[in-house]
Amino acid sequence: MSQTQETILLNKLQQQDAAEVLAWLKRIESGQELPVAGFNWLGLAELAAFEAHWKSNLLWAEVATSVYDRLAAENSSVRESLMISSMLVRAAAIAQHGLVSGHPVLDLQQIVRWFCDGLTISPHRAASKARHWRSCNIGEIRE
Repeated sequence: MSQTQETILLNKLQQQDAAEVLAWLKRIESGQELPVAGFNWLGLAELAAFEAHWKSNLLWAEVATSVYDRLAAENSSVRESLMISSMLVRAAAIAQHGLVSGHPVLDLQQIVRWFCDGLTISPHRAASKARHWRSCNIGEIRE
């Protein structure tokens, strides 16, 4: 697919309703439709995150988090950056729409789980180091 065709598809998706884009994503995830080779998935995630934030649109937030999560699962070298983007979309959506347990975007436990899974030391050890942070080296402070 040429760059022009990829751009045309991304522009077409941007002009669609978020529900239509989400349905398209679900068809791809379920295997009912094949993803377009060379499609700019990161561009779609960023576009959806922008739409979610500025239009306070929860369905666009779901598109964004779904794409960011998919990309993170497929790209270990940039996984952390993609997950941060996904969690920022979730946090902004929660701030706008409130908490909803079990919701794909508004469930706070997804953010808490991601945060806790990334911890390298126990909360007790972190609290202990925090009390004496001035005597820690830069690596320990980052930890």
